[in-house]
Amino acid sequence: MLAITGGEPMVQHAFIASGCRVSAPRPCMLETNAMVTAGLDSVLPHVAARVGGHQIAFEQRERALWDEHRRFLTACRETDVYVKMPVDERTDPEEVRRGARLVRETCRTRHCSCSRLPRARHCVGDVAERLLELVGCAQSEMPRTELRPQLHKLMGLR
Repeated sequence: MLAITGGEPMVQHAFIASGCRVSAPRPCMLETNAMVTAGLDSVLPHVAARVGGHQIAFEQRERALWDEHRRFLTACRETDVYVKMPVDERTDPEEVRRGARLVRETCRTRHCSCSRLPRARHCVGDVAERLLELVGCAQSEMPRTELRPQLHKLMGLR
């Protein structure tokens, strides 16, 4: 499988579309922040798996990006989309619910995970409890939500 990641790979959508055509029949996976829709129609037919690294609004801390995410996810409605929501101890549970609701309303395949942002240095038990609370918030909108912690960071390993 060819994984296309980046900063934001959709900025280079023409290159990605032509590169995926050349690599066929090798499956391609696109990991994106689910905000750039320009050129998406030229990329989607050539990408076997899509991963929207959905950086929901509370992570951006600058301005809400709900409209951009909705446009992107709606454009991917007929495809399998896996959405990753990064969270930390400061994350508002209502924002997690809103992000999961957005995925439920726009995506055919509704699979989501919450992953911990490596910011705070708290006791592993305290962090785990908070993360489970946030996953529960997402599951209230989308039952197929799982926790994917970066265990090495929770354990203080590099």
